[in-house]
Amino acid sequence: MRPLVIDCSQLCYASAFTMKDLSFEEMRTGVIFGFLLQVFRLSRDFMSRDFIFCWDSKKRFREELYPDYKGDRREKSPFDENTFHEVRLQMGYLRERILPDMGFKNNFIRIGLEADDLIACAVQQMPGSVVVSNDSDLYQLLGLCEMYHTSTKLRFYVKDFTRKYGVGPGDWVDILAIAGTHNNVKGIDKAGIGKAIQYLKGTLPDGIVKERIESKEGQEIIKRNRKLIALPWREMHLPIDLPDRFDIDKWMEIFERYNFRSFTSEEGMKNLKETFFARW
Repeated sequence: MRPLVIDCSQLCYASAFTMKDLSFEEMRTGVIFGFLLQVFRLSRDFMSRDFIFCWDSKKRFREELYPDYKGDRREKSPFDENTFHEVRLQMGYLRERILPDMGFKNNFIRIGLEADDLIACAVQQMPGSVVVSNDSDLYQLLGLCEMYHTSTKLRFYVKDFTRKYGVGPGDWVDILAIAGTHNNVKGIDKAGIGKAIQYLKGTLPDGIVKERIESKEGQEIIKRNRKLIALPWREMHLPIDLPDRFDIDKWMEIFERYNFRSFTSEEGMKNLKETFFARW
């Protein structure tokens, strides 16, 4: 049974899109419901009830090195301030109350670190895990783990990465250091992923982009970016304790508290008993 390592913030924001109107007694519950629904589906699809939940800290140490890090996230966000606040509120309920009450022990957040860092630590401790995320920065971990993209519902392996990019996952940090990333980390001007790959393979033609990469300024940018991109930001040992142990009565209390009737229906209970409360 392979552990599923969850990029929780990403799963929560996806749930905010699909379940945004769900509420009970004037409390928004769409993020909570959508998150749990995804967890239950993942358990069934991967035949695993071993979960490691990784959360972003509000404070980010990377901003000390690069103040513009993720500085454009609010501008790109489709959520207004009220919705953003509500999503964060439900994420807090999940992390601090609901998942622990359900018996999920492996529920991690560390001040200054992001979910990516915790995911990297988790897969180093538990090789062969499945990382559930759409974040391409995590491709550098392929080989230690496989990835599952929640948006496409597809698994992603080393062979898929190599087929797509023509290099190995071990080159990914250097490629992003040259090209920049979606986290508002600026790379070498006009040097996207394709040219960065060409440069590392020695096939980039002479010209302005190559000159920029090899310039003193370009090398300083690449050096800085490697520190921002390489995972984990700080090595640590996570107190992973598998397997979790569950009490179906406690789950029922939570489902009734938030009026999650689809989980307490005959079909819903049958699915849960076949996954979390049965032996494979």
